[in-house]
Amino acid sequence: MFARSISRAAFAIRPVQSAIRVVPTFRIAPCAVRTFASTASAREDAAKQLVNKLKEERTYELENTEKEPEFVKEFTTRGIWKIEDKTGEKEVTLKRTFGNESIKVLFSTDALTDSEPMEQEEGEEESSVPIPVSIIIEKTGSPDVGALEISATAQDASFFIEAVSHSSSASILNDQTAEGDWIRRGKYNGPVFHDLDENLQDTFHDWLRERGFDEQLAEFLPQYIELKEQKEYTSWLGNVEKFVKTA
Repeated sequence: MFARSISRAAFAIRPVQSAIRVVPTFRIAPCAVRTFASTASAREDAAKQLVNKLKEERTYELENTEKEPEFVKEFTTRGIWKIEDKTGEKEVTLKRTFGNESIKVLFSTDALTDSEPMEQEEGEEESSVPIPVSIIIEKTGSPDVGALEISATAQDASFFIEAVSHSSSASILNDQTAEGDWIRRGKYNGPVFHDLDENLQDTFHDWLRERGFDEQLAEFLPQYIELKEQKEYTSWLGNVEKFVKTA
């Protein structure tokens, strides 16, 4: 904002010799003032209506969502991957060991909100939601060799590698603090994967496949993240309902 400096002298009032003009006065009729204050009963009715709607929606979701769908039972029965899924968190972790390697796969419900629907041509099969995954592989008992972080996408029963980076310490890859993120941003993330020799790219995919990154896992991830989103939504409904109805 710019203020303009005005000299007081410029506004000095000079005496007027002419007759004084009488300015007629106007009375303004009072107008009605609308009040927007709500009564206690109205507020209670609004809260009650919201609680009922939240409860109704939550009941519907609980009745129409399987507690343990068949695809989850089949996946856990294989006994390869362990699922770590905490209520209230958007990220899911899969863990397994392969020889002397500790393997961790991280994916998130963000995949459902970040993905853009693809146009399907007539007669073309619908494509599954692309699920970005972060794969961390470290050698147990050999911390001096560091660890690998592989960025990939699971879609249409396949995994597509996007980047392979090496870190001198596995703790840096597992550090979820702001400092850990800052350190990772300053590290060299490896070459552009698609620019590598095609045979090298194929060999990397074969290497991952040997560690359990097969069609079954690629099909499981989109299904599970949709289930995760549904579970978190139902939990959210319950938490908000409890908050609103608490006096």
